[in-house]
Amino acid sequence: MANASSMTWDSLRREARRLEGKIETSLRRYEKLATSYSGNDASSSLSSINSIDAELGETRDSVKDEILDASAESQRLLERLREVAEAMAGCGKTGAAARAQVQRCREVLVDFQADFRKTQKTFNRKRETAELFREVHAKNDDGSGAYSATEHLLRERNAVTSSQRNADSIYSQALGVREALTRQRQNLAGAGGKLLEMGKTIPGVNNLMSLITKKRTRDNTILAIVIAICMCFTIWYWLRK
Repeated sequence: MANASSMTWDSLRREARRLEGKIETSLRRYEKLATSYSGNDASSSLSSINSIDAELGETRDSVKDEILDASAESQRLLERLREVAEAMAGCGKTGAAARAQVQRCREVLVDFQADFRKTQKTFNRKRETAELFREVHAKNDDGSGAYSATEHLLRERNAVTSSQRNADSIYSQALGVREALTRQRQNLAGAGGKLLEMGKTIPGVNNLMSLITKKRTRDNTILAIVIAICMCFTIWYWLRK
């Protein structure tokens, strides 16, 4: 795979589109595997604990390996898209269309990264829950105390899940603020370009203002001389009397 920094603008655009399609497919597969992991959610009954324990004992390694492979592939593709986006930004294209394409690539990358983190949290939560229930079942082979321990673990998991939802909400708000700041930066960049164009005409305006200032200074000087002469003549006339 070619280094993104050595690719041309057109090659980078094609690579970005190709990566977007592959990442979308990879994330969809990763989400499907993570969502279906361990079947349905664990309940607080001993039969559910036994079911989860049996599933983990028979298929845990193969399923986890498949999910981890999907996660690694998604991470690799996301990193590649990030490199392509940085290379596009560093190509030196200054047109409005080029800036819009770079901005779109970055926004798509941010959305993909958010989806990846969301799926990763889902998988981690399911895996941790299944392992907790398995440990509880292993410690309570005779069935005594398993229900209360499981109930406690479920409450703990619900508290963690609520905290994660709040964190996701805050993260979504932060993304909204980031997008607003990005739009403001683009507006400021456009205004800066207009100021640079206006700056090319400023030397002529400066010359005109300089000429006006010189003429005003000269007129003030002549007026001061005339006033001084008049005062001197007036003083001389009064002294003569």
